[in-house]
Amino acid sequence: IKKVVWDWYDRTKKVVWDWYKKIRNLVVDWYTRIKYIVSDWWSKAKRVIYYWFDKIKTFILDWYDKIKTIVLDWYNKIKTIFVDLWTRLLFLLTTAWAFLWAFINDPIGTLLAYIEKFHALIAVWITEWLDENFASLDEMIDSIEPPDRGLPDVMAWLEGLRNPVTDEEKAYVAYLDVKRQHILDDLLPDKPPIYLG
Repeated sequence: IKKVVWDWYDRTKKVVWDWYKKIRNLVVDWYTRIKYIVSDWWSKAKRVIYYWFDKIKTFILDWYDKIKTIVLDWYNKIKTIFVDLWTRLLFLLTTAWAFLWAFINDPIGTLLAYIEKFHALIAVWITEWLDENFASLDEMIDSIEPPDRGLPDVMAWLEGLRNPVTDEEKAYVAYLDVKRQHILDDLLPDKPPIYLG
């Protein structure tokens, strides 16, 4: 009986132990696989979520910056337009009111004053247009070269002034004579001073 009991005990122990090992291996293997799948899935999901979050955040921030820039730009433009229009309208109304009030009090004097202002404004416009489109008189005079610029040296140029041969030399000498005459006219009076002695 003892032997039968020990045999039964050994067999039962072996069956239970084998069953325990198989169940344990199955559970550990199943747990390892599920843990790997869940960890892998979690890391991939986390990466996708982070990637999408960064993309959406970047998109929203870019969109917000662009919309903000557009809104601010339009606001500044509209504000400038309305402020300019209001200022011009106010100026026009004040000027019109001042003109009407002055015209009622003194029609001829008001018209003459406005004609003078208009004349001065046209003169300013013409002067500005001339300044924009043409060089100044000083610049034009400075740009004029002496007529004998082709002479080889100073001595030859002076010789051309003493004995002019070409048309340019003759014109330049005549110009210098006129200048000298102007200087003499400015320095010497028409009549000599009376000597009181």
